Amino acid sequence: MWYQPNAANVKSLLVSDVEWSVLTDGLPEGTTIDDLVAEGLSAAVGDIRFAVASGGRNKGQAGEIPDECNSCLMPLVRRCIFGRLTGGAADKLFTKTRTQDALRADKKLDDISHHDRGIDPPADVAAVQSAGPPVDLVSLEESGWSHFR
Repeated sequence: MWYQPNAANVKSLLVSDVEWSVLTDGLPEGTTIDDLVAEGLSAAVGDIRFAVASGGRNKGQAGEIPDECNSCLMPLVRRCIFGRLTGGAADKLFTKTRTQDALRADKKLDDISHHDRGIDPPADVAAVQSAGPPVDLVSLEESGWSHFR
């Protein structure tokens, strides 16, 4: 099943998972945590949808990701957000476990893009898909291939 991740849920998961003072002290000037959550969520969803499309699969509606990629979402969001923090905050928040989680998420997306993991097709396929150039189907005679006869 495909679903659209919610920024409020992502923020609550992030806040429950990190030391709030380190997170807020490391915010770049003029940036709010909501800004970083929106940016991190957008980047993570984009990475996931790109991996799905790279595997030649149909994508769901804009902003939707497959359930099979749910475990990738927070590690990718964290990496994006922590990478934007200043003053050494990222070093404090990016623990060995979180680094391994991000590497596992990368590996899973790589597997998905190479068809090493299954993805259920979306119930409602997006009208526009990432794809190569259109293909014209022709008959065998038109193609000029004679060794198939």
